[in-house]
Parts: sequence; structure tokens; C-alpha cells
Amino acid sequence: MKNGVVECERLSPFLARFLDSSASANLEDTRVLKRAVLGELERLLNTACLPEDYQLTDYPQVKTSTINYGVADFAGKIVCGIPLENVEKQIGAAIVAFEPRLVARSLRCVANPNANSDSDLTEPLALLIDVQMKGLNGEIVNLNLATEFDLSQEAFVITERTES
Repeated sequence: MKNGVVECERLSPFLARFLDSSASANLEDTRVLKRAVLGELERLLNTACLPEDYQLTDYPQVKTSTINYGVADFAGKIVCGIPLENVEKQIGAAIVAFEPRLVARSLRCVANPNANSDSDLTEPLALLIDVQMKGLNGEIVNLNLATEFDLSQEAFVITERTES
């Protein structure tokens, strides 16, 4: 800045980013947004929320606030006797509550898709998540995601599936 005036040469690349409406710029923006959403979903799945028995009846807003950010603590654990349907509902509710860039009505979450039994969670948790994401320019982008528990990191890792 010279005498209170910003140099045009320095502003040009900055302004070009906002004025460039080419398809390649939109594609790159979508990729960046997709990476950000996947990173946020990883954080969500690897963060434990308050236990269900925690008394929140006097504070109903807390259930979907950042104070209660995360999912039930089943990451990487073998949890016997939890119905898979409950796991899918809890994780789906957390995704809807904490990731506003996704279209809630499009969310489909399947827990342990390769499990022998479809009634209870009896092995480490794996997920298939199909959902639509709102793009920066209003377009809808389909996301087909899979989670894998990485033993070396002791955390969920989310990857994009190529098949739907």
C-alpha cells in the first residue's frame, strides 16, 4: 500500500479468483470444498459426544450444539449388542446436525455393510455414506464415501468410493 492506495498488481490475482467463472475454476473449487467436507466428517466421526445418559433434558439445544459435537464413542471398538440401525441413525443425526453443506434428505448411512449379521454391531465399525453436497455455485455434488478404521492412527479415515 502506497499512501493509502492498494497496488493494482497485487489485487489482480485476488480479484481474478472471484471473477473467474470458468469450468476449471469451478471444478477446482468443488474439489477443495469436497476435501474440506471429508476432513470435517473425519473429525466428526473421531470425536466422542456426550454420553447418552448425560442429563440434557433441561438443555435441549445442547444436543445439537458444538458442546455436544461428535458421535457416540464406538470408533475402533468392538461393541456387542448395539443394533446397527441405531448406529446408523446416531451417525446420520450427527452428520445432519454438524455438516450444513450436505443435503440432509439425501443422506444414506449403512453400518458394517459386509457384516454377516445385520442386527447387532459385533465387529469394528465401518460405514458407507451416500449424500449430496451443496456446491459453491448452487450445484449438487454426489458424495459416495467409505470409512475405514486405521489401526496405526487409531482413527476413522474417510475415502471417496468410485462406485455408488
